[in-house]
This record gives sequence, C-alpha cells and structure tokens, in this order.
Amino acid sequence: MSKVLCLVEELESMTPGFMKVWIEWLKEDEEFGDGEQPNEHTVFLEYNHFIVQKLDDLSSENKIILFGYIENALNSHDDNLSEAVATCFLESLVQKSGQYKPENCFPFLGPKSKAHSRAWDEFNGMKTKGLW
Repeated sequence: MSKVLCLVEELESMTPGFMKVWIEWLKEDEEFGDGEQPNEHTVFLEYNHFIVQKLDDLSSENKIILFGYIENALNSHDDNLSEAVATCFLESLVQKSGQYKPENCFPFLGPKSKAHSRAWDEFNGMKTKGLW
C-alpha cells in the first residue's frame, strides 16, 4: 500500500468522510491535473479544505485525537510529513480561521503546532483570534 493511501486512511479513521473527498480529488486530478503523483502535501491541502468545514461539528474527543496526530506528525522524523503538516495544514488553518470558530481548533493544538501557527501568524503580520 502506498504511503499516500496509508495517510489518507489514517485521516479517514479520525474523520470519516475524507476518503470520499480524496477519491473525488483523484478523479479531478486525473482529468485536469498536471500528471504529478499526489504526495503528503497534496493530501494535507485537501484534508485542510475538508476539516475546515468539519471543525465546528467535531466532538472534543475527535479534536484531541486529530490534533494529537497532527502534533506527532509535525514532530516526525519524516521530513516530508512534518513539512506537509506545517505548510499545507497548520498554515492553512490559520489563514482560514474566519471559516470556523477558533475555540474549535486552537485550544487543541499541541505545543509545536501552536508555536508554528503563531510564527506563521507573525510572519504574515497578523494576530489571529483564539491563537494567542
């Protein structure tokens, strides 16, 4: 099984419904894409779009599991995975913070996830509500 498919399945296990979104993305990419194989970055870009719509409805238990996974991935020795989580997931969460209630995301971030998100916020000259 490919690394990308394993990642998609892990995310699906924490937040059911993502596999359907991923399969739809694969169909569109096959028709309109650039021919590049999807990687961890691609997965987390699509997952970010998916999760932003779900954050306000996820239980606290689900958010604890999800953001624990994100923290572990960010701390991973797998550079592709940690970079994808940082740039394609966390940074997008900060940028899209107006699309969900901040209390449904930022309090659940682990220490490194929060530090990265704040650094991204500062880099962009912002002070995102709920992150500080």
